[in-house]
Amino acid sequence: MSITIELLDSMLAPSPGNPAEAHYRTIPLDSRVRELTTLLTQLHGENAANAGRCMLAAVLLRREVETLAGKHQLTGLAPSSAVSLMGEIANPLMSLFLQNEVTQSRRQIGHII
Repeated sequence: MSITIELLDSMLAPSPGNPAEAHYRTIPLDSRVRELTTLLTQLHGENAANAGRCMLAAVLLRREVETLAGKHQLTGLAPSSAVSLMGEIANPLMSLFLQNEVTQSRRQIGHII
């Protein structure tokens, strides 16, 4: 189970019963955070076709980080693991944010940071 471009595309074009969202929720939180960060890094600034995917990845990551930061009992992770995970994604997110492009996904990345 992982987050792929195909999964993001499925989430952008929902179908009855939302199977893509159901699949997304089965992925462990720490994997979602790492994989969304990786996808965001890959998709950010590549081309206009990836703008929707990039924005969705940023919004999903923002929600996951909010969960990590404020609801330790719901994450299944020890607080030290959550803090470590947030530290792990900090540098890639800062690198994306400091690029000179002004995009909606950059704004979401700023909210995550």
